[in-house]
Amino acid sequence: DTYERSIITSAAAGMCVRITHPGLAGHEHEAVAMYATHYGLSVPALPPLVPEFTNPLLLRTMCRAASQQGLTSLPLVAMGDDWVFGGLMRAVNAAVSAANVLDRDEDEQVAQRGAKALAELMVDAGRETVSVSDARNLCRSIVDDGGSASRSLLGALEREGILIRQPGPRIKAAMTGGNSNNSGDHIRFTYQRMSDHLRARVLLDRHRSAGTLATALTAHIADGRWAFTGVLEALAALTPAQFGVELPDLVADQPWSRHAQYDLGMGLLASLQRRPPATITARTVTLVENFVTNGALDDTEWFEALITLACVPGHPLNIDFLDQWLRDQTLIERDRTWTATASSLWVTDGNALARTIDWLWGTGRDLSPEAARTAALLMAWLLTSTSRRLRDSATKVLVEIADTRTALLAQLVHDFVDVNDPYVRERLLAVVLGHLARMSLARPGRSVEAAILDLCDASVRLASRNRPNIAVTHFVAQVLHQVALRLPDADLPSYDQGPTEWPLKVPTVADLANRLGEKRGKHLLGSPVGHDFGKYILERGTCRDFVPPDQKKLRRLRKRNASARYKRTVAKLADATGQSTEQI
Repeated sequence: DTYERSIITSAAAGMCVRITHPGLAGHEHEAVAMYATHYGLSVPALPPLVPEFTNPLLLRTMCRAASQQGLTSLPLVAMGDDWVFGGLMRAVNAAVSAANVLDRDEDEQVAQRGAKALAELMVDAGRETVSVSDARNLCRSIVDDGGSASRSLLGALEREGILIRQPGPRIKAAMTGGNSNNSGDHIRFTYQRMSDHLRARVLLDRHRSAGTLATALTAHIADGRWAFTGVLEALAALTPAQFGVELPDLVADQPWSRHAQYDLGMGLLASLQRRPPATITARTVTLVENFVTNGALDDTEWFEALITLACVPGHPLNIDFLDQWLRDQTLIERDRTWTATASSLWVTDGNALARTIDWLWGTGRDLSPEAARTAALLMAWLLTSTSRRLRDSATKVLVEIADTRTALLAQLVHDFVDVNDPYVRERLLAVVLGHLARMSLARPGRSVEAAILDLCDASVRLASRNRPNIAVTHFVAQVLHQVALRLPDADLPSYDQGPTEWPLKVPTVADLANRLGEKRGKHLLGSPVGHDFGKYILERGTCRDFVPPDQKKLRRLRKRNASARYKRTVAKLADATGQSTEQI
């Protein structure tokens, strides 16, 4: 929309249809592969870390940075913005220093110096843009072009996609019929995140202590916090490495910080995906949780950040962090937090769950061993979901990940034996059955044979922890059958279903309401599966449809029917043998 006011009049604006292009959203996998191939890079089998990979400009920036620094693979693990944009600017410097462009020695670093000088000018002006005349004069102080446009540093940086021109206030004033004294078009960095990073780096270079930086930020915030939000986000990723302190702690004593909790919280949360993993500490987690507790952040945003990082091997906030937190909760606590939030997140556009599942669905077999482990663990926890589509998608992805990794699946099942969620255990048994059913009937090698037996043993142990039900009984019976087909001589464990209670002793809705200390049962309406839980699940699904209304009458009827069947059978035998019913 940069040129919208320049080309569309106010009269025409009402007749125009506005369409937002989604970039590469939904096609990240193909786009990453295409860009990486163009720059001679291989693609690691990892889900893309950040949703900004839907932005072609960031993807191009990452590929150029990786290629310039001699890498053979595109790193999707956070390397820090210094690495990303530093590598990009080195590549740009090599391009603009060529003999047919500016004809400079690369060691002069004219591209880096020009970008830094422009960022300094923007910081001093308190804006994200500078006039073309100011930018040209600044660039000429670095590279004297002699008035030649072909030798202009400013023009070279524009051609390399680092800078872009956009209409300034003068054009906007002309559109409204007003007068303007502005100098015309303005220059800005093409990519917003790069602009924020370079301006944040200017502040850090100028202020070498945490105290002076906090004071300087106060002055900039006073000029307009809304225009400085991106810089705060960039600083949140940089200050831990620079000063060993998180940005919210660094500015905690500044009066403006109380009114900027959302900006500070969002900046800290966004920095988790952009900063080197080594800078993330227990204090980082505590600060994010505090922002969630005081309402500055939503717990959905926190969970999405964790899901985004879940499959990154070795990251301090990957699925191992989430796994420990989920295991420490009761079933009700986990339903209220994780299950409800994941189901809600799943239906939002461009969410981390869909992005990760879409990525894994076609690449599950190509994952590194550690990436496969983290991805399988995430999919296992998604089996708690009350969304059938999410639960089924996670199930199918888990089967794909385990396709040639029987030992991995066996370990996953062992790990979930003591998890206090019977539904997850039941679903894992379905995954085990799917895995074995897809396996070749040919006699496996010794290592695979040992893994199959371990998986069989883990499955029986897992099933034994569940209350008996027809699904678990079927899954275990079929698992044992599938194993026996492939290992006919193996000594397989037995599964004892255990006694079942019948007739079921299900409390009525009134009984449950009384247990909650509330007569009408309103508390039963709230649930991770929706507000109709009490009516449609408990009252209709369990108390009315599944459990017969008069169990005493049912027992009498069953006894009478059994007696009648017995008498008819005896009569048939008497007719067939020529004996009396008494003799039979």
